[in-house]
Amino acid sequence: MIQHAWHFGFWFEFSDYGGHIECRGRVAKPMPIHPIAQITYRVLKLNPQARADRVWNTIRQDVRGNEFNRQFDVDALVESITQDSVTWFGRGDNENTMSYDSFRKNVLVDVRRKIRELE
Repeated sequence: MIQHAWHFGFWFEFSDYGGHIECRGRVAKPMPIHPIAQITYRVLKLNPQARADRVWNTIRQDVRGNEFNRQFDVDALVESITQDSVTWFGRGDNENTMSYDSFRKNVLVDVRRKIRELE
């Protein structure tokens, strides 16, 4: 089975051959490093057909339910997420905010496009 993994801002392709894993190197088209895009990718890998509201609410549940042991926001960068916006920590102490509409129209569309390119 071929899987993709995110590492240091690049996608790597891995194959599982009966107990040992072989790395095939960096995939030609790296995924954006944007933290919300990374979280969105993790959600879409489990539910590829999810609508934007479903992805958003999955992230909300992940952030609300687990302060430090999150399934999708594995780096615990999201500080808060409401129905209308998400706030996360960037480099240093920078706080960034994105609206749901921006997420739906930009981030989700870009991540879906990258997933299609990787398949």
